[in-house]
Amino acid sequence: MRILVISGFWPTRSNSISGIFVVQQVQAYKSLGCDVVVIAPQQLRGRRLQRPYHQELDGIDIYSPAYLDVPQKVSGGRLAVSLNNRAYARAVQRAIRRHMGAAAFSGIHLHDLRYASLGYPLWREVRSPRTLLTLHGVDPFIEARAERAWLKSMLDGLWAYVDDVVLVGRPLEQYADKLGVPAGKRTVIHNGSVMPAVWQDTQRSLNEKRVLLSVSNLVPLKGIDLNLKALGAIHRDSPDLDWEYRVIGDGPERSRLEREAAERGISARVSFIGRLDHEDTLAAIAECDVFSLPSWGENFGIVYLEAMGRGRPVIGCRDWGAAEMVRDGVDGCLVTPKDVESLRAAIESLLISPDKCREMGAAARAQAEKFTWAKNAQQHLNMFAAACS
Repeated sequence: MRILVISGFWPTRSNSISGIFVVQQVQAYKSLGCDVVVIAPQQLRGRRLQRPYHQELDGIDIYSPAYLDVPQKVSGGRLAVSLNNRAYARAVQRAIRRHMGAAAFSGIHLHDLRYASLGYPLWREVRSPRTLLTLHGVDPFIEARAERAWLKSMLDGLWAYVDDVVLVGRPLEQYADKLGVPAGKRTVIHNGSVMPAVWQDTQRSLNEKRVLLSVSNLVPLKGIDLNLKALGAIHRDSPDLDWEYRVIGDGPERSRLEREAAERGISARVSFIGRLDHEDTLAAIAECDVFSLPSWGENFGIVYLEAMGRGRPVIGCRDWGAAEMVRDGVDGCLVTPKDVESLRAAIESLLISPDKCREMGAAARAQAEKFTWAKNAQQHLNMFAAACS
């Protein structure tokens, strides 16, 4: 099968893990015998582009044509969106005409609603029996304007041309409703993860410094502040319990979170490590005892799978992404969103119980093996194949 991937997500020079989930899915397509071509346009900002125009990865051609957009902070109205949509579509169209010509594809896979998908009706000259669009999360920009007539018209036009809209998790159903995605075109296909061949269920003993870890962009909905509040309470009530909290990632909330740690009297126990590359991040996950990300806005959360695949018990929130894979009390703990007491109980129960963590970690690994990129890619290929038969 020959698959064309159009993606608004792809690693950049400044962020090597941006869009890594699309990279891994594309590699899974390739491992299943597909011929894959990727177009990942990039904004033209300043003198240095974030990606070279052409890259090759494991025999996969990736083209990143530049386009000039109207910055969102200048205007979020119909004119700016229309101009950006057309600029993005022209960039895709140029790459297709230059490198693919009239070549036919078994399927087209769109990642990102704005503008990889919104621009699709403007360049849909490529011959393909089926086009899939994957919604990875909520775009606040689109969500805030979804009921405006001009954007609703764009979205309705898109749904007319796209054959299937894939949701990476059930929490996205409400967002899909707001966008007007036809119910008959929706399919839930969970994201995957790359399972390490070697993993371990070892845990530090209570005589050692137990390590709690989070990996996240530092934005409010990730719940890093809730971890700090819960740990502050544990520090206050159980000062002899030895632990360390490591936070990998960066973002606008970092300064506030550092102040939060200081106010809770736990700065000496908290390390804000910053952003690491993907391999170093995975190594840090494998080295922790407990992974905690009490996010109340995660629609799936591949990082939970990455932790589970390395034999780590996971803490996440009920009714959100973690609940798509974590079995409460089996692989880890599901807590009430935004509830510090529920979170504190979960963190403390795991920090004081290495044996319990070891059992949960082994169960987590077995559960994570059900969510591989190969299985994810095969589900998509089955949809493409059905249209080709």
